[in-house]
Amino acid sequence: MFFYSTGEYKNHSIFGIFLFIVFFALAVCIAGKNTKSVRILNSPAQPFNKGWYYYNSDGEKISIDKLPAKIPSASTKARIYRMLETEGESFYLCLYSHHQNITLRLNGTVLYNFTVTGNPPWLPAYRAFYHVAKIPSFSSGELCLETEGLLPQRIGEFREVFAGDQFQIFKTVFEKRAYKLIMGFIMILLGLGIAVIGIMFYVNQKQKDSSTITLGLLSFIIGLWQAEESNLLQFFIGYQPFHWAMEYLTQPLILVMSFLFIQSITNGTWNRTKYIIMGADAAAIGIVILLQLIGVRHLAVTIGIIRTLYIVTCIYLTYLINSQTKEIRKSARIIFTSSMVTSTILFFTIIVGIIGDKYADTILCSSMIIVFVSLSYIVYCRVFNMFEGMKKADLYKNLAYMDVSTEVASRTAYFVYIENFVPEHPPLEYCIMLFDMNNLKVLNDNYGHIEGDKVIKAFATCLKRSFERNGTIYRIGGDEFVFLCAGVSRETVKRMIDSFEYQVKHQTDTPVHFTAAYGHTFFTPMVRDDFYAAQDIADSMMYEQKRKMKLDQI
Repeated sequence: MFFYSTGEYKNHSIFGIFLFIVFFALAVCIAGKNTKSVRILNSPAQPFNKGWYYYNSDGEKISIDKLPAKIPSASTKARIYRMLETEGESFYLCLYSHHQNITLRLNGTVLYNFTVTGNPPWLPAYRAFYHVAKIPSFSSGELCLETEGLLPQRIGEFREVFAGDQFQIFKTVFEKRAYKLIMGFIMILLGLGIAVIGIMFYVNQKQKDSSTITLGLLSFIIGLWQAEESNLLQFFIGYQPFHWAMEYLTQPLILVMSFLFIQSITNGTWNRTKYIIMGADAAAIGIVILLQLIGVRHLAVTIGIIRTLYIVTCIYLTYLINSQTKEIRKSARIIFTSSMVTSTILFFTIIVGIIGDKYADTILCSSMIIVFVSLSYIVYCRVFNMFEGMKKADLYKNLAYMDVSTEVASRTAYFVYIENFVPEHPPLEYCIMLFDMNNLKVLNDNYGHIEGDKVIKAFATCLKRSFERNGTIYRIGGDEFVFLCAGVSRETVKRMIDSFEYQVKHQTDTPVHFTAAYGHTFFTPMVRDDFYAAQDIADSMMYEQKRKMKLDQI
């Protein structure tokens, strides 16, 4: 039979009500499965990609099968046209510029215009943007979409166009680019989590290792880059220099953080390969930024140098992971290597323009996530092994500082304490007490060394019961012990001695009766030699007591 307190009964009642509401909500959802849904966004924006045409140099009208498309142009500007007839309310067109100025006209009237302006002049903050232009109600005539390519490869290039209300356009764009944004946020959160854990571990560990921190920061910066690559941040932030920095300056940072990560997993060691990689990274970053500042080449053109070094760095990192982390599970290394190879190949094909569709991009994003998850696992294993090594080192250190048989501090611990002594302010009075068992050799001869060891252990137990709460007991020889305490009153020391004598007289851990001589003195140490001087005094007092105890036995 179970008995519940009032509090437990109330807790069970509340939990029961919670479960009832949950199950009732599920029942309502199932029962109403045929109910008509109410949606704010009934449908995505409609493609507006057919019906476009352009005029060639002879004035001949050339139809465009479907956008996206690229048309020939004798200058940096290119125009495509479409006949428009609206019989109802106004709507919006979603346009996309990729390193381009863009203008939308209807019957020669400008409906929308976007022109890149540089401020300062060396920063033409052009990149890829979405634009939303309003088409007035009951509009008709020839619609003209004009682009001006700011880079040679963007001249005459036209991307997809969507029509609908503003919410439908946002929904369509979000659905097309959400995978990049989600991937970016995953990398950001993963990076922040790894970095925070790394900082906590770095602060508390004795053997400093920054691989976790650098991996977290690397993941965080890549996440920022991917979030910007989604082109969805512009719906919330319209400041062009911000997007330019997020698009281009994050990439040199990725290169720098990749090298720092390589340094961290190799414990900061240097070799010829790393010197070459570091020199190439520094030269590439310096060149592309210098060309940007003097206006010779925009970062959008020279960023391929940085991306090429990504591939070199990834290959070297893959080599390091497989050659210097033999303690990591083979399965983790295989997953990391395969995902790294996949990412590198896809990244190379995107750089040279072999493939560039969203499917390759999605695969690249997925493989990057696998790279960082597997790399995080590898770093975790590496840090865990290091932590286990530190624990073993601490264990060995503790064993060196402990006398295993008696479970008191060892001779090593005693001398380490003295050698590392720093005087307190104000100075404290110490008490040192030396102990030496009487006639241990006779006990060993009569009862054997095994029983003699039991006697020593029983003697140590008496010491611990009497002195351990107020100071530290050290075993400095076979049957020699030292007790050291600070800031303990003389009355307390007297009570501890009385307790010790009682413990020895009435001990029951061994049937063999034993006695011990001891001597103690008080002193106020200012330097290490004061301990040795006090020890000599206590030692003399102990031997004086031992001499008297022998005379009493005659």
